[in-house]
Amino acid sequence: LLSYGATQPPLYTWMQQAVFELFGPSIMAVVVPKYLLVTAFLLSYFAAARATGLRNLYAALAVFSLALLYQVGWKFHSGLTHSLLMSLAIALSLLTLVQVVERGRPRDYLCFGAAVGLGVMSKYGFVACLFALFAALLTDASLRARISRCGMGLGALAALLAI
Repeated sequence: LLSYGATQPPLYTWMQQAVFELFGPSIMAVVVPKYLLVTAFLLSYFAAARATGLRNLYAALAVFSLALLYQVGWKFHSGLTHSLLMSLAIALSLLTLVQVVERGRPRDYLCFGAAVGLGVMSKYGFVACLFALFAALLTDASLRARISRCGMGLGALAALLAI
């Protein structure tokens, strides 16, 4: 149980196992953690939208518009598990990367690394998102100038510790 699986990384399984140990195998032990993840996912996207400069109304509309997407509006409720955890990790990675670009404090790099570690432990597809995120970041010279190599090394260390 504690090793990586061939199809999915173990984080969601570990989380579900811990909930089952605490509350026993029941429908509530499945539903409550899932909706806590949904809530964290939506709040993280709201925070990321606010961090990019959107006003509260537009950030809220951006978050609520996610419900119009089939994968969010229906699949999050009917079956996705590891993908939900990956979606949360993507939102946290975006939020913390915005903080890295805006402030560039060591704490921001550590939080970004922790979000990346969470993503890698949630689903293997997260790596594709990470490449897309860095590709977008590298296309803008002013954004590239705000990123510290030393800070990214600190973030990579945090990601490795999380893995």
